[in-house]
Amino acid sequence: MPDHPPRVAERLLRWIVPGRDGDAIAGDLRETYEQRGGGSIWYWMQVMTCTQVWLSPYRRTVPDFRRDLHYALRVIRRNPGYAVTAMLCLALGIGVNATVFSLFDGMYFRMLPVPHPDRVVAIDRNGAMPVFWRDYVSLHGDLDAFSGVTASQARGTFMDVERTNFGIVAETVSTNYAEVLQVRPILGRWFSPADESAGAEPSVVISWRIWERYFRRDPNVLDQYVRIETQSYRIIGVAPDGFRGISPPALIDAWLPLVTFPIFRPQLRDPRGSGPPVNLTGRLAPGETAERAGAEIAVADAHLRQAYPSVTRFAAPLNVRIFRGITSPESRQSMLPISVLLLAVVVIVLLIACVNVANLLLSRAAVRQREMALRRALGASRGRLIRQGLAESVILALGGAMLGILLGHWTDHTLSAWLATSAPQSGWSGVSLEMNWRVAAFTAAVALICAVLFSLAPALEGSSTDLLTALKIDAPSGRGGRSRQRDFYVISQVALSLVLLIAASLLLRALQRTAQINPGFATDHRMYVRLFTPEPDFTPDSSTRLFTGLLEAARALPGVRDATLSFAVLGFMDGECVSADRNVPAVHASINVVEPNYFEVMHVPVLRGRNFASYDRPSSPRVVMINETLASRWWPGQEAVGKVLWLGCGDGIPRVASTVIGVVKDSKYGALDEGARPFFYVSRLQVWWNGFFALILHTTGDPSGLAVSLLKLARTGGPNLRIYELSTFDELVERSLWRVRWQASLLGGFGLLAIVLSVIGLYGVVAYAVAQRTREIGVRVAVGAQSIDIQWLVLAHALRLTTTGIVVGLLLSAIATRSLRSFLYGVSPVDPIAFSGAALVWIVISMLASYIPAQRAARVDPAISLRYE
Repeated sequence: MPDHPPRVAERLLRWIVPGRDGDAIAGDLRETYEQRGGGSIWYWMQVMTCTQVWLSPYRRTVPDFRRDLHYALRVIRRNPGYAVTAMLCLALGIGVNATVFSLFDGMYFRMLPVPHPDRVVAIDRNGAMPVFWRDYVSLHGDLDAFSGVTASQARGTFMDVERTNFGIVAETVSTNYAEVLQVRPILGRWFSPADESAGAEPSVVISWRIWERYFRRDPNVLDQYVRIETQSYRIIGVAPDGFRGISPPALIDAWLPLVTFPIFRPQLRDPRGSGPPVNLTGRLAPGETAERAGAEIAVADAHLRQAYPSVTRFAAPLNVRIFRGITSPESRQSMLPISVLLLAVVVIVLLIACVNVANLLLSRAAVRQREMALRRALGASRGRLIRQGLAESVILALGGAMLGILLGHWTDHTLSAWLATSAPQSGWSGVSLEMNWRVAAFTAAVALICAVLFSLAPALEGSSTDLLTALKIDAPSGRGGRSRQRDFYVISQVALSLVLLIAASLLLRALQRTAQINPGFATDHRMYVRLFTPEPDFTPDSSTRLFTGLLEAARALPGVRDATLSFAVLGFMDGECVSADRNVPAVHASINVVEPNYFEVMHVPVLRGRNFASYDRPSSPRVVMINETLASRWWPGQEAVGKVLWLGCGDGIPRVASTVIGVVKDSKYGALDEGARPFFYVSRLQVWWNGFFALILHTTGDPSGLAVSLLKLARTGGPNLRIYELSTFDELVERSLWRVRWQASLLGGFGLLAIVLSVIGLYGVVAYAVAQRTREIGVRVAVGAQSIDIQWLVLAHALRLTTTGIVVGLLLSAIATRSLRSFLYGVSPVDPIAFSGAALVWIVISMLASYIPAQRAARVDPAISLRYE
């Protein structure tokens, strides 16, 4: 046995691990080697292990990082005020970003709240309903890649609970719906095959929301009856809280077997028909993938195309994809512009928050510059100082992220409730906001980016402090480069917040301009109740008689000047195909079915021709009245009165020739901010439509005073008459502004938050500048400067920063606000009133933010200030 270890291995160890560390390791290994009695292979393995540990980056990084974190926590404990301020600023920026990301999560990423959601797939044709009901019946049992496939179709309808009528969204489904989704009710049961058999009593499962709102969580709700459409349904179950159905963004209120829904019965009874179109949702069988399921669906799709060669929507292939977010491309597309706008806004808010924290850290670096210089003199490397600054920033960012998640959780609930009430006609009301692991991961990533953004410049600045300059007693700490850097940050904050302020001002201007639009019909002293006579409770003849009787009774009410009937009201209408030649392809135009006196009651001017008359009956030639847009589109430069308009889309149904008897002035039909659209009118006395009519009253006084009388009159139509909506026309017009109003509210709220953060930053910079110039201010006062001179000295500094930020912000806004063009009605993206108003507001805000530091500077005592530092 050799009396010493392998010399090559020992020399290699000492070369890789130099100095006393290498000597100590080599000595320990030699001693162990002698105790073992040799072992060259063992010694080589120990040398390799020691060198591997020595060369590992974690050997120094982990202990150093722990020491940096420990040191950063000590610094924060000694100065908790600045740490809390920084965390609150970050919490505001991170919280609003987490909230907006939760919106995106609900739109694109969130899976269904069911067991094993990664195995639930949507089967569709680019978001369109893929098959007919009868095809589903023959299809779903032959798919081996699926453990089950269910059919559904979301329908807007109305539910009666104890004679209270309200609008709901119902999913008409196949009875294996809950089995495929594996959803358990909290009360009762889901459907069974017996619920869609012939002669079965119609049953319904209601949502938690309906159970809570209209039944006050009554545990005895089972076996009670509600009316949907024209039929009574027995409640057999209550869905779990949080389950919103499988038709996002629609928020589902009730589920019922498709075969029991009244509107589908004629289609299902027709032995030659295919039934209603339905969406398919499947659950993959164990071991199957979406790709293999898609291949199987493609075979079934080929058979469908052969069976329906003339159905154009079957031209798009069937797709199988994991069910995530909103499956409808149309809904995604309609919600995308405001989503992108909100994302851009909250990113700006986050940048402003980061700039605030960076300014705070720069001020801290100025105070600690002597400490940093001494540590550099004692041997600390610049990288070590930068790393310690980053460690401190990571702690601040993590604290801000945790507070941001709490703030975002509260904001989610608040915004979800606000969207449901402020944007009832948008898909946003059906998008749920929730904090989940994706939102938490996004928040953590944002926090890490923030830590780098707001800490890098202060860390570099603090680590580069010159020892001789820092140790000079008379050194003007914090001036020069740091001062210019803080000024640059404030200018950036002012510019970014001004962009948001101008954008909010433009939307407010658009709201103001939209509210001033003449709708084209009278709104004052007018109210309506919207009614529906459903089949089979009413026939066209009985419905016509009922509405005629209600109209005559309404005219006899005290305080009523006149009354009329109209199918369409603002925001509620239908359409029909029209053309000026039966051989020309028809185009879609909106339609209204009205009482002959409608134009007089609503003050819609008849420009040319005549009005409908009592002799325009079903037996007389068909007549129509058209608006200016339709007249100019089909007969430009010609007289439209007397022309023939062909109604109908064809498809085997003959078109009807109708003579134009009058041209009326354009009105607003869908919303106040819509463009001109072709529109035509037919007489209620000549054409039966679909049982929907609004009974409109022109009153002598306040129309809301007749609400009770009008509702009582409507109820005389019997229990089968549906009463949907009672409102004044002023309220109707106000509701039509919801889109512009909630966009302006959202942007205004985030803009206000950005301004608050920017004001904090401006105040901090001005106050710090006053503190740093205390000696200079004392000298000025000592040589005779007045208080007003000192105040103006401070205010002028703030005004210079603000003015520079405003100039930059105006240039950025002129570029950025062009993306708002689709949100603005009648307002230019560079509207001078919005731009100048926002700039003036910021100047006033900056002066108010600088007033307190200016007052503090004016009260400086020269005797004390000359002993400063």
